[in-house]
Amino acid sequence: MTDKQNKELNKEPNKEQRGLLEILKEIKGYKTNLALLSSASNVFGFIMSFGLGCLILTGLFTKVSNLGVIVNPQAYTTGYKAQQKALQLGYTTSTTWILVDFTKPSSQKRLYVYKGSNLVYSTEVAQGTGSGLGEYATKFSNIDGSHMSSIGVMKLAETYIGHNGSSIRLNGLEPGFNSNVRGRMMVIHQAAYVYPGHAGHSYGCFAVSIQARQDLNQYVKAGDILVSYYPDQNWINNSRFLK
Repeated sequence: MTDKQNKELNKEPNKEQRGLLEILKEIKGYKTNLALLSSASNVFGFIMSFGLGCLILTGLFTKVSNLGVIVNPQAYTTGYKAQQKALQLGYTTSTTWILVDFTKPSSQKRLYVYKGSNLVYSTEVAQGTGSGLGEYATKFSNIDGSHMSSIGVMKLAETYIGHNGSSIRLNGLEPGFNSNVRGRMMVIHQAAYVYPGHAGHSYGCFAVSIQARQDLNQYVKAGDILVSYYPDQNWINNSRFLK
């Protein structure tokens, strides 16, 4: 490391840098370098002038887990807040929780298992056909027959053997968003159409690969919370778990 780089790393951050560091500090697992922030104004101006603002998100505000998985920071912070609120309100006593991030494409790992704030497992997961036939889910519903995925806070219930093998029932905790998931038979189950780098489409269930369904038995159990995330403002503004 050069003397110039040492000076950049050791000098006190300015007001703009402190603001950035405060944001980064709120989310565990974020990786940054003060040297990158030392000329934040110039960096932002340069990036924005070339229309590459997305690089700020991927370069400075991307959560990199211990598993090397890139996690959307907004999805993580929202999910973690909901999990903590569920603990506070007595909906669970477990610190293990699942985050499903429907802002990511189905070709990427978007189901994450956390122990507190530590990511311990991730895998691909399908969306309902009614939520979008491409890689992205854009529509969600609590209505039976919609074949859409549901968003919000749910709770893992009992495991049973169905036509998709070992499956985990879910109880929805949010009226208007997912309270009908049990009646709609929206469960976590295995499916041959989900495999590394690809997830097909379910009728609304959180379908995972055959291997992933087996893996989940090691990490989750009845009583754990599942947060199905999408930046739906109606849910974000009205969920009791995000107050």
